[in-house]
Amino acid sequence: MAAQPKSKPQPKWIIDLHGIKDALTTRSNAKAQILDAIQSGEMLVMRSVQDELKNLYEHLWADFVAIKGKKYVDTTVAVSAVAAQLQEAHGSSLLGGVPSFAHFEAVALARTKKLKLVSAGKGLSDCKQIASKCGLPATDIIDISGV
Repeated sequence: MAAQPKSKPQPKWIIDLHGIKDALTTRSNAKAQILDAIQSGEMLVMRSVQDELKNLYEHLWADFVAIKGKKYVDTTVAVSAVAAQLQEAHGSSLLGGVPSFAHFEAVALARTKKLKLVSAGKGLSDCKQIASKCGLPATDIIDISGV
């Protein structure tokens, strides 16, 4: 009897630029867990990470490219509309404020895909602030050690 092929795991997380940067620079077990989750398909990568990482953190680009099996998620017009609604509910200016629109997009993308957002540093605190002010579950936004 032939062996059944392994089914692909369902995505649980989506990671933004801040999460990738933190994962690639840490020496903790979280790095291996993040890389394994991306390679297995349990973690999706925001499409914007591809360009931003290369432009902002060129020294990490080779490590990022070495991750095999990455699945990217694009920010659609519908996600941008949800992000704008979150920004309005948060009380931020549409003309560029704090947090940046990219953080609203990350939260909106995770919410529409029903995934947990993995972030770090200022991005993590901004996204948690967005969740708090917009009445979203703060547990849906985690740092890399939560994977």
